[in-house]
Amino acid sequence: MNASGLSRTISFLLTFVFIGYTFSQNPVIRNGIFLHHSTGGNIWGPNGSNTSVPQQIQLYNQAHGYTGSQAVSMTETWFPAYNDNEWSTWHTIFTDAYPEDICNYCPGNPILMIKSCYPCSSIVSEGQPSDTLNPTLKSVYNYKWHWRNFVSVMAGHPEHFFVIWTNAPLVQNATNYAEAQRSHRFSKWAKDTLAAGLDPVYGPFPPNVYVFDYFHKVANAQGFLNPVYAVSAWDSHPNAAATQLVAPQLVNETFDAAIAYETLLGLADLGGTVFYDNADSTPLAGVKVYLKVGCCTIADSSITDGNGSFSFPALAPGFYRLEPATSIAWGGVNSDDALLILKHFVSLIALTGLREEAANLDGNHIINATDALMAARRFVGLIYGFPSGDWIFENMEVLFDGSSNVQVEIKGLCYGDVNGSRTVF
Repeated sequence: MNASGLSRTISFLLTFVFIGYTFSQNPVIRNGIFLHHSTGGNIWGPNGSNTSVPQQIQLYNQAHGYTGSQAVSMTETWFPAYNDNEWSTWHTIFTDAYPEDICNYCPGNPILMIKSCYPCSSIVSEGQPSDTLNPTLKSVYNYKWHWRNFVSVMAGHPEHFFVIWTNAPLVQNATNYAEAQRSHRFSKWAKDTLAAGLDPVYGPFPPNVYVFDYFHKVANAQGFLNPVYAVSAWDSHPNAAATQLVAPQLVNETFDAAIAYETLLGLADLGGTVFYDNADSTPLAGVKVYLKVGCCTIADSSITDGNGSFSFPALAPGFYRLEPATSIAWGGVNSDDALLILKHFVSLIALTGLREEAANLDGNHIINATDALMAARRFVGLIYGFPSGDWIFENMEVLFDGSSNVQVEIKGLCYGDVNGSRTVF
């Protein structure tokens, strides 16, 4: 019988993995990158206007007295570099790193801003669930599906702050009233329903994502790009007046929201209790709990007190692995345990969870009569250790967003003590 590896995970696991790094105890969310195509480039400016996003950033820093490491900043680049930036493309970029990998822009950019250009406003229908079989179909249903998926990935990376623009509207000559109204309704849903935490499918909206409602800043009541903000009656690119209008709002909204999120970080603790897997759940003192980033990088460690408690205070957000270890003497194994291991092998009983793991004494992930014999031999002093070691603990993975304290419980057991009989430590 196979003894599967034991690992408990809080929250969800995500397909797409960013290049990992962590903040210091006082994380700063004040610089980032704007990933855009032509519409975004026009708003970046100056685009023939008297301002630009970089100029507005300077004014923002001056108005708030931000200098040095406290100053906000942003760069920009054309991305995706070789593909369109439709919502279907952003969906696969975040879930599969395809057709291009956003990870290249993650290090050094805690703020990531994305958008889609005006072709996204050519929404052909309200849509239905079967639309997801054709992800590039431009329906309201598909758009909501795309957004829910990549926002879920964003939520799993609290070390970043994400800004998503709503649709860019089309000029009247490039669309029709029905399409324009669908784009209006979708953008309104994104800002007023999804981002407000009112979407019944997605639920609470993550604090590290902000929706910038570009559509309703430049569209008219019919849902068309207001001619005042269009390059021409046939060109849906934003003109100088649009840059003049949107650039200040983009900077103020982005950095106000990012700094508000920043205040949530580094203030919460990750902690918990380590206890023995017996009937009394006896707290284990003196256990060293390692805080790991990724598979093997040790970020910190904490030793449990007399109540089995440990804590990592003021922890930056991230995806962590908790791995306990101890030098407490082995014990608690006798002939009863050997018999239980044998009964498990012949399917008279079924050991589960940590106790099943604790029966794998030779470390080959297969529980059989050899493990039962090893337990009996160590009990009578014929051997003095197991290839698997003396102790086994649950390894726990925690998605920590830093917004509130998190407490976890971790069980430990001596190898071979499959009935959890040990009570004295």
